[in-house]
Formats: sequence, C-alpha cells, structure tokens
Amino acid sequence: MSYKFWWCETATRGKGNPCHAPQVRETELRRVITCVLDLDEWDNDAVLEQVRTITISPHRQAVVALENGKVHTITLGEEN
Repeated sequence: MSYKFWWCETATRGKGNPCHAPQVRETELRRVITCVLDLDEWDNDAVLEQVRTITISPHRQAVVALENGKVHTITLGEEN
C-alpha cells in the first residue's frame, strides 16, 4: 500500500525542513479533519469551505484553524 505524505511547505520545495515537522500520512490527516468537522466521511467541498489552515508541530500536534474562527489542537496518533 502506498501513502501520500504531508510535509513542511519549505521541505516540499527542496529547502530543508526548518520547522522540523514530521511526515504525516494523508490517511491520518484525513481522519483528523473528518473528526474536527464532524463528518461521517471525507468531503472535499466541506474541507475547502471550512478549513483555513492546518499546522503540524514537531511534537506531532495538528492545529486546525477553521473559517468560523475556532481552532482545534489534536495530537496525531491518538484516537479521538
């Protein structure tokens, strides 16, 4: 099985990984976002409409900022 991974933006441009963000499997990121948005399944339109930014810290915390101003912090790898 192959996975897509998400990285620090500068790392994807060949400029190193100055934020020291870990690789995050797309499946894990989708699970987190689906949970934050209280969706039964992944919905591209809902994600594009509701998510402003996603930031991953070196300590594997995902900070999801929504368009409505709410901010959710989730530790990756933990079941929510």
